[in-house]
Parts: sequence; C-alpha cells; structure tokens
Amino acid sequence: MIAAGIGARESASADDMVAAVKTACLAAGVEGAGVLAGLERSRDALAGAAEVFGARLDICDLARLRAESGRCLTNSTRSLAASGVPSVAEAAALAAAGPDGVLIQPRITFDRVTVALAATREASP
Repeated sequence: MIAAGIGARESASADDMVAAVKTACLAAGVEGAGVLAGLERSRDALAGAAEVFGARLDICDLARLRAESGRCLTNSTRSLAASGVPSVAEAAALAAAGPDGVLIQPRITFDRVTVALAATREASP
C-alpha cells in the first residue's frame, strides 16, 4: 500500500493536491496512492483529492505526526516552527503506512502543497 502524506497551506485546493500526488507518484515510479494523509485543517481538500484517486482518507493529529519525526528525512525549520514536525508530508505518509512503512519519495515542495510517499514493506518498489 502506498500512502501519500500531504502538507498544505490553507489556500491549497484538492486540485493542487491531486497534481502534487501525481507528480510524486511519477517520480517514485508507482501508479498511485491508496491512502492520502494530512492534518485536520486540510480535511476538505484532502477529501476531494482522495475521492479523485479512490483512496482512503487518513486525518492525522499532531501527536501522531510528532511520533514519526525520527523517521523523517527532511528537516524543515518552517515546518518545525509551525507544527513541531520536521516534515508534515513525510510524517503523515509514514504514519499512514504504519510502523513498518518506509519513505519511497521524500518531500517534494510545490506552490501550496508538499507531498511525500511511503509504502508498507511489501509494497516498496
């Protein structure tokens, strides 16, 4: 299972997220994501993007993301200041993929969205 973790500005739309996830999947050499994960503040746009992909929606709280901080590859000072997490996208992807999940695409930054991909070990490319 591939999980797309998404960090987003409040102005981000579902279309922004769809385009970012498609680009990340192409970069990682995977066909798509079965789960889209992110913060509550982005729920509406995340839900719209998840619907486009036919993916499950996983809303993560900050405590859950902070628990994944040690597995993140990116260390964004902006993200740390705003949320206490080195990368919301990477932490959300890892949280959704579970304790054995691995990052297959570190954070990619777009205009209003960041996205990272994680996979369960059996789904790793």
